[in-house]
Amino acid sequence: PTAQQNITGSGVVVASADREIWTVAVPRSQLSLQGGATVVVGGVGWRETVRVDRSSWSVVGNDSVYSMSIARADGQSRTVYTSSPSTFDGRVAGRNLTLRPVDDGFEIAVRRNGDVVDRGPVPENTSSREIGGLTFERNRSRLYAAGNGTRVVVARAGN
Repeated sequence: PTAQQNITGSGVVVASADREIWTVAVPRSQLSLQGGATVVVGGVGWRETVRVDRSSWSVVGNDSVYSMSIARADGQSRTVYTSSPSTFDGRVAGRNLTLRPVDDGFEIAVRRNGDVVDRGPVPENTSSREIGGLTFERNRSRLYAAGNGTRVVVARAGN
């Protein structure tokens, strides 16, 4: 019989079901500050290096949104975890703005009166796009929303 315990850890957790062990290989605080880490996994007779990366946006007045991806040294990256969406603590031109991680980056949802008006990807650096009647501009680590003569920072890029 296998003994089960409720043990919590946060960050990159490496586990072995066969050996019934686990460890926090990279703490959450390190991922938040550095944006990623290289983890060596393996056992008797084999070793492999895995790259773990965290991408995030800190939404003004609310929680950050982030995604975690992993890649073998010789392979493509794949998303293994995404956080819940987060809504900007304010309104622009009568609209609410929500950011959420998606497979290929981050998406903005624009809502009016509780209904989604439009969705679209966060613009690439030094570019802008219109979503739901608002203009979103990305300038390095800042994401701005503009509408009806108002322009505000709605999120800041993190690691």
